[in-house]
Amino acid sequence: MKFFCQLLTACLCFALIGCASNVQRPSDLAAYAPSGEKFCKVELSINKEATTDLNDIARFEDDKLRDMIERKLGACGLMDTAAINQVRIEITDIRIRSAFNAFMWGVMAGNDHIHGDVTLLGADGTPLHTFKVSASYALGGLAGMNETRMSWLFEEFSKLTVAEITGARTEG
Repeated sequence: MKFFCQLLTACLCFALIGCASNVQRPSDLAAYAPSGEKFCKVELSINKEATTDLNDIARFEDDKLRDMIERKLGACGLMDTAAINQVRIEITDIRIRSAFNAFMWGVMAGNDHIHGDVTLLGADGTPLHTFKVSASYALGGLAGMNETRMSWLFEEFSKLTVAEITGARTEG
């Protein structure tokens, strides 16, 4: 019974530290309130300092992330090819563990993460709003396969980005 309680406690601790995400807004800017802006496209680029490991770039599928964000914006009615605003995302940090490390070492191998700067641009290219999005995934085991981890990271990054754009974010 004591072993079971210890095992359960360990599992709960790992679950709590396994995945995390957040949005940081600049404190010096006025609060952004969406006013019905629609966006014609999402531009996604990777900063050359985002990683020094070429395997991270090879595992990172930027088209998949961009498509997911566009689909989520479209589901909210915010994508319109005739619109003049756009979303620009610069990925500033990437780390993606190999499937072996994620499976064998799990949390002890560190986390997978995507950090990016998001800028909403108006018609003349002026920033309407800027914020930073961060998503990380540290679980391993059977959930450690690349596709599972990347899907979770992309889903979380997209969810936070769209929530900030639509104003559906939680304060805190």
